[in-house]
Amino acid sequence: MSEAAELLFAVPVSNGVKAQLKTNYLLLGQMNDVYWSDAYELYVADPNTTNMTAQLVPSILLWMFGDMAGAAETKMH
Repeated sequence: MSEAAELLFAVPVSNGVKAQLKTNYLLLGQMNDVYWSDAYELYVADPNTTNMTAQLVPSILLWMFGDMAGAAETKMH
């Protein structure tokens, strides 16, 4: 999450913003990081997996990066 924020945002963002993005997108509101880790690892190992959560990995990343790209923090003044 931190690396993505550094690449996409023109200004540093707080850890709270990063945590909110992680919870809202990667964890889909879950409080346990294992939710994302397991889904991501399953998807990377087999992009054709039948695991429903792992099948969402590409969409989740697109939604998160789309939201980050549209944020005010990406605009240089």
